[in-house]
Amino acid sequence: MMGKTVRTWVFRWALCAVVLGLAGAAGGVEKGVRAPLVPKVGDNLRWGFVDHNDSFVINPRFEFAGPFHDGRALIRVSGKYGFIDPKGRLAIRTQFDDARNFSEGLAAVMIMYGGSDRKWGYIDRAGSFVIPARFEYASDFLNGTAVVLENGKEVVVRAPAHGKAP
Repeated sequence: MMGKTVRTWVFRWALCAVVLGLAGAAGGVEKGVRAPLVPKVGDNLRWGFVDHNDSFVINPRFEFAGPFHDGRALIRVSGKYGFIDPKGRLAIRTQFDDARNFSEGLAAVMIMYGGSDRKWGYIDRAGSFVIPARFEYASDFLNGTAVVLENGKEVVVRAPAHGKAP
């Protein structure tokens, strides 16, 4: 039974990654940015961001970079994840062991406690936890709700109202 649950979660995660990857590749325009910035690997095998002319606007200096969502782009430096703003400035320091893109103003982030105990929670655009890291898995928010895995069970959580955890 446990194998089926794991396979189901892996399938759901992979499906979400494909859908979100395709949505990110479509290149939605962020507010205040003239053209979408797209993550791209430079000659130094580091990630940066290019404009519509394929010119680097944010120099390639990251181990990984994802597309901009809600004015933040996921980046990895020295094995830790954080977020930058559209000008390339660090908006949320690289402190997480894993992270997802922002959706509806929140991003799922993961912290490792000890060797294998990992917990997911949600931060706001300022980098503050609005839902503490207590889940085994956390999806993106869609229409104000997200699916999490808590104590081995799927649970639906609602986006916090006015920054208060549910």
